[in-house]
Order: sequence, then structure tokens, then C-alpha cells
Amino acid sequence: MDMRTLIIDDSKNDLDLIRQSFVALTSIPSITSHCDTSTTIPENIDALRYDLYILDIDMPEMNGFEVAKKINSAEPDAFIMFCSNHDELVFDSFRLNTFYFIRKSNLRDDMTEALHKFISTYDKENTDFIIQQGSSVQKIPYTQIVYFEVTGNDLFVKTENREYRIRKTLKSLMESVPKHDFIQPAKNYLLNIKYVSEISKNIIILKNGEKFKISRLYVDSAKKQYLDYMVK
Repeated sequence: MDMRTLIIDDSKNDLDLIRQSFVALTSIPSITSHCDTSTTIPENIDALRYDLYILDIDMPEMNGFEVAKKINSAEPDAFIMFCSNHDELVFDSFRLNTFYFIRKSNLRDDMTEALHKFISTYDKENTDFIIQQGSSVQKIPYTQIVYFEVTGNDLFVKTENREYRIRKTLKSLMESVPKHDFIQPAKNYLLNIKYVSEISKNIIILKNGEKFKISRLYVDSAKKQYLDYMVK
């Protein structure tokens, strides 16, 4: 696996510690890692193309949240982690499609957990959902699928840009989909957890504004899965 990472922190001491921890954990044969660092925010931050960004939050020119917004605007699928002393900002950070929040006070352990999760998720970028219609076969990365909807034997596959309709049952879908990445609010829906903005009472709200009612049977499992995703 090849990956390119950019770490930004205005403290040179903190930057060195973060990089050392990162490099130590990615120095394994299966990973080819290129890691750049900076104590300032590059002027062309929204034009860079890294697989992973690790950002401090409290920086002089522009705070980490503002940097993340610029990156997300240019690269909606970018992986962003915050590494900060401000533990109280953890929940604010997850409003920005944050992949992980690393506490500087617990750097080694948090970095270990963050990178294990990242490597697992990053590998899934090459895991595709196969759509076959007649002689046509199309592969769609699961990370690009917002949700699945099953009606009878018809499966609707919703991405950010279009919708597909194929013949497939819920049972066969459940056998192939990466279950930890999708929340089931009702018997005929599977929602990609990365597109979930919040769960309010018994409603799941996606980042595109769509809302899905959670059936009573699925309330506890859906909320637990989303909470686990948020805190990991």
C-alpha cells in the first residue's frame, strides 16, 4: 500500500514528535509511506493531493478547522485527522468529516488506533460494489455509495451523482457489503456511515440533508454503531 501524508503543526517540537510516532507505526513492509511536514499552512493547501492530512487545530495563520474546510472543498474524499491538546474540541472536529481525533496527551496510543483504522479503511478504497446490467459491468467503490435501498427484488444504489437500479435482494446485498461501514435504519435501507451527519432522536440525517427514520427494531444498534464510529 502506498500513501502520502502531510502533517501540519506550528510547534516544531510537537511536529517532530508526531512525525516520529507516525513513521514508527508505518514502517512495515506492506506500507510505502511518504510523509511531509510543515510548521506553516501551504498557500496551495487546496491544490495538494495527499492521502492523509494530520492537522493541529490551534495555529496562528488559520486554525485547523478552516484548513480542513479548504481541503474538503477541493478533496471531498480526503482523510483528515486532527492532533491537538484541545480535547474539548473533539466533537466540533467531527462536524468536518474528520477521520480521527488524536490527543497529543495520549499521542502514541491514539496514533496507533488512528493508523490501524486508517490503513483498514484505506485498503477498502479498492473494494468495489459490482453492478451488472446485461453485458455491462461497472465497479463502484463502496466509499462512493451514499446508501442502498431495497424494494422487493430491486436494489437502488445511490451515489452522490446518480442512482442505479439493479435486481438484487437484501439478503444477497448483506452478504457482500462491508457491514461496519453501513448503518441499517430499517429493513430496506443501508446508509454509508461516512455520509451520516447526525442521529437526532429516531432520525438519521445525511450530509446531503436527506433524512431516514430509524425503525424501533434498529434504534439501539444504529446509535451504538454511529457512536463507535465517532469516538474511534
